[in-house]
Amino acid sequence: MSSTDRPAAAPASSRRPGRRAAHLATAGALTLAVAASGGLVWQSSNAAYSARTANPTTSWATGTVVLTDDDTGSALFAVGDVKPGQDGSRCITVTSTGSLPSDVRLYGLGLHSTNGLGDHLGLRISIGQGGGFADCTGFTETDVVYEGPLSSFTTSSYSAGRSLWRTSGTPAGSAQGEQRTYRFSYVLDAATPDSTQGSLASVEFVWEAQND
Repeated sequence: MSSTDRPAAAPASSRRPGRRAAHLATAGALTLAVAASGGLVWQSSNAAYSARTANPTTSWATGTVVLTDDDTGSALFAVGDVKPGQDGSRCITVTSTGSLPSDVRLYGLGLHSTNGLGDHLGLRISIGQGGGFADCTGFTETDVVYEGPLSSFTTSSYSAGRSLWRTSGTPAGSAQGEQRTYRFSYVLDAATPDSTQGSLASVEFVWEAQND
């Protein structure tokens, strides 16, 4: 066959791509797929939904137990030269401003008596309303806390104290408290013996409140 009879070469555009060209095409397709996939992930993250709810700040505040009296630092009695048959009375007002309901009890500390004077010194303590420190004008008795010789007033702790007043609790921020007035009356027995001359009897009265 002559050279003139050979088939003409196929045009360059119709030739099959080589292996290298096919590999490049595949890599390009993969790259495009990854890029497209990454774009989808970004779009999905950017469009996430969310919602929440919250309760206002929770807190706890303790209550209070507060007692005061109107003695302004003065003793109920500081009586000298007491003689048989002598008597006297004085009042003191105790105020509770604590927010918690509590049980108020009265007891004595440091009871002291020489020559048995406390055995002959009669004591009567009553509770009520009205009156104030030293002055019992307007006092109205509602109950008797104690009646007997001073030497027998041996309650020296809250657990053994005399209880006739339970507070209701004062609302927080309220200036108005709950009050009770106590009247203390004493009398030295007219038959007190001479052996008690120059003697001394003393005690510290204490009001204490504890919440239930």
